[in-house]
Amino acid sequence: MDDYDVVIIGAGPAGLFAADELAQQSTCRISLIEKGLNLSARVAVRAGEQPPPEGGSVMLEGFGGTGAFCDGKLKLTADLETGIAGLYACGDGAGLTRGLMQATASGIAAAQAVQKHLDQ
Repeated sequence: MDDYDVVIIGAGPAGLFAADELAQQSTCRISLIEKGLNLSARVAVRAGEQPPPEGGSVMLEGFGGTGAFCDGKLKLTADLETGIAGLYACGDGAGLTRGLMQATASGIAAAQAVQKHLDQ
């Protein structure tokens, strides 16, 4: 964590837009972590050009995401901060959204809250 000011887990719409917003609005060092395939590999799997990952889902994991399987149990502040100071949540995985536009907006809102936290 010492190498980065912000670590974003998940490269779905919310994560991608949070990273983009932070990159445009600050000089903080950002790490974006995604366990799934990159977008070109996801397209190749769907087209049958390469085998799917073992134990994973090309539809649910990877850059671009879909953010499914939310249980909606996170308790967040109005700034999207969790009960752990400095840990913010956004997107479908946070139980906040049900679509691309809402996930994107929550990513931008979380990035703005993180920037405000970093500026303190």
